[in-house]
Amino acid sequence: METGDTTGRGTGETGTGENAAGAVLVDARGLRCPLPALRLARAVREGGSGLYRLLADDPAAERDIPDLARERGWRLAAAGGGDFRLDVPPG
Repeated sequence: METGDTTGRGTGETGTGENAAGAVLVDARGLRCPLPALRLARAVREGGSGLYRLLADDPAAERDIPDLARERGWRLAAAGGGDFRLDVPPG
């Protein structure tokens, strides 16, 4: 986990926090499919609409996260190299 990148907002075992840009950070590095997608979905369920950043080093995430975003109606603002930035609309 990037210790300089979080504010301590729930950075315990769930691997979530908030980065400097105000996005909720979900650190799923070291986890294998389907856990990165599940961690992101849980963070959105608990946090609601807003900006999210997912860090995932499982190669399957490059396919799974865009599919999840499309299925849920989230906007994938950026993706690549295991770094995903999403905008989750209200509702």
